[in-house]
Amino acid sequence: MFGLRSARWRAILAAAVPLLLVVGMGALAVWRARADEQLHETLGHTSTAATALEGAQAGFWQAQGALSALVISGDEAFVDDYDNAFAAANEDLAKARAEFLATGETGEVSALDALTNRIGQFNESVRPLFPTLIEADRQMVIELATASMSGLAATSTAIIADLEGMAQGAEQEESSERAAADRAAGVTLWLLLGLSGVALATGIGIVVTLVGSVVRPLAAL
Repeated sequence: MFGLRSARWRAILAAAVPLLLVVGMGALAVWRARADEQLHETLGHTSTAATALEGAQAGFWQAQGALSALVISGDEAFVDDYDNAFAAANEDLAKARAEFLATGETGEVSALDALTNRIGQFNESVRPLFPTLIEADRQMVIELATASMSGLAATSTAIIADLEGMAQGAEQEESSERAAADRAAGVTLWLLLGLSGVALATGIGIVVTLVGSVVRPLAAL
């Protein structure tokens, strides 16, 4: 009677161990999946921020080109080109800021806010001059532009350099996060493979144990 009762407990234990292993593997898979999802989500935000910063840099370059063409030609059509390029640059700056906020990059947000303010100040110093650039004599416009060009050129160059630096920093962060995501995926795979191996070995051991200590005594009875 004692042997039969012991055999029953062994059978219960044999059923419980695989179940616990399956539950453990499921919990690990869910935890690692959520961690990997967060890594890829952060990676997506950083990648979008880097692209937006590159777009802002290109938009600011286009605005400077339109400004130069306006100074030389006085053609009012370049005003629209300038405004459109400047609006596109501001839109990309706002997009980059939103992506940095989503990842909690408060330092990047502060730096971007300061840079956006500088770009706004540049526009405020240039935009009121457009009527004069259009209506005035070309020689006077060129002389006026030459007199103030050094300061504007220095400001413009500094802004473009800072935009490029922020874009490169975001790209480097993206590369680092991508490498971290790849490593995390590899760790998840090896953990699951390891647990699967443990489960397989445990299952084989349980079958051998059942055959030796449960099935045979029951057959003998």
